Amino acid sequence: MENSTGLDRDTEKAVEAYRAGDKSRAKACCRKLLKRDAENFNALQIMAMALRSEEHFEVAIDFYCKAMRAAPLISLKHQMCVDLATCYQEIDESDKALKLLDELLSNDLTNTIALHRKGVILRSRGEEQAALECFRQIIDYPPEVSSGADITRGKAHWYLLSSPILQPTREDISRAEADLLWLENAEEIAHIHFACYNGYERLTLYAEAWQALKQANEQVWENVRFDLSALSASLDQVYQYIEAAEIKTAELDNSYTPVFIAGLPRSGTTLLESVLLEHPAVLTRGESTLVAKVFEEIIGDETQLQNLGQAHIRHFAKKLESSLFKKAPRAEVMIEKTPNNFIYAALLIASFSKVKIIHTIKQPIEACLSIYRQHFLRQSQQAYSYDLVSTVLYYRWHARITDLLQQRFPQSVLNIQYDDMVSESSPVWPQIFEFCGLKWADSYLEFYQSRREVKTISASQVRQGVTNDYQSRAQHYGHVVDELKDLLKLDIPQLLAIAQAP
Repeated sequence: MENSTGLDRDTEKAVEAYRAGDKSRAKACCRKLLKRDAENFNALQIMAMALRSEEHFEVAIDFYCKAMRAAPLISLKHQMCVDLATCYQEIDESDKALKLLDELLSNDLTNTIALHRKGVILRSRGEEQAALECFRQIIDYPPEVSSGADITRGKAHWYLLSSPILQPTREDISRAEADLLWLENAEEIAHIHFACYNGYERLTLYAEAWQALKQANEQVWENVRFDLSALSASLDQVYQYIEAAEIKTAELDNSYTPVFIAGLPRSGTTLLESVLLEHPAVLTRGESTLVAKVFEEIIGDETQLQNLGQAHIRHFAKKLESSLFKKAPRAEVMIEKTPNNFIYAALLIASFSKVKIIHTIKQPIEACLSIYRQHFLRQSQQAYSYDLVSTVLYYRWHARITDLLQQRFPQSVLNIQYDDMVSESSPVWPQIFEFCGLKWADSYLEFYQSRREVKTISASQVRQGVTNDYQSRAQHYGHVVDELKDLLKLDIPQLLAIAQAP
């Protein structure tokens, strides 16, 4: 949004509310402004950003279009164009998004923000080589002649050095490290550290890789406000709720089967979703924050679970269905795939009839390393992942909760080992489909030929099909990861004691 200096009081209120996270008040201020002036750029921009953050992408598109027309500066028009393209991607209209970006780049060749967004969209479509060309251009353009280099260059290095179709070189790593000398943006600096880690690992320089990884995580962890004791206490509340929950009938007698895929990040959830989507009766909502948002709106936080009444569950169920499963009548099975779904599993079982919850599970050291090695773009959901003690603690709670869920609700919950999912001739895939009420066909394992867009960080890997290439990463590190191995020997109280030590 434009610099708030010199803005009128109503616009300042809208800006302040948005920056404070009060989207409802921000939108109310913007409506007031737009009644006076329907082309108020600041109001249109704030409305668009608020709606986009709430995942109301179709409505946000309308406001971005208006903001683009009303923008007083060409740089702001270009910024609105990129944001508009991002919204089009979110509603699976990537052709429109790419057309917009190409038009922008024809007039502003070195706009690295547009190049970055184009690369991300191409990557989600499986056009990895074309995506890499975009990221390579970002790095090749001198920073002084490109717009947005300070907020795209680190990500470009990260995409290049982590791409499965590109073999990195020492020179690639050196170029990334050289950009650390001038970059000031903390997020881009973190991306470069993670990029170097990927480069070293793929060159089989595991000691150097581990040091780069620790440096990357420490750099992010310093800026993460995270209370490990509060996290543990909230997950304990979830565990107690599941332990005591008595669910006789679900609130909504829905005709379709809602399938909530859950698990720790990087544990095969995208692979599972991709195979299920090969069945013609299956649709997906993808990953969203809607379950968490509706939970927060209706219930509050995990401490309120013990006081939950049937009216709360009914309200939660109806609100979630109206916001999450709009396309459900068109499908027999509707997927929502967000790792943190395990936290809300018992509540989801109480909300929807026919509900199925599938957890993907990795071996302890592989699970923790997979999380710790990844730079998540949505840090609020995976903030725990930038510290080894925190990561292991979260793993311990996840294992306890998912085991309890399957014990208590065997008809609704299925725990699947990642190793079984990537094993040749494994019977696990027919089992998963039967659990969801679907008929299995061997041809579904050819999902990687699909043109479906994949918007998660697994976009490149999932195009490789079912592979065990990522199955035993930790064994390559040997004694280098002894710190992680030692932490995995500890229980939850011992891990908390380490975290709380001065």
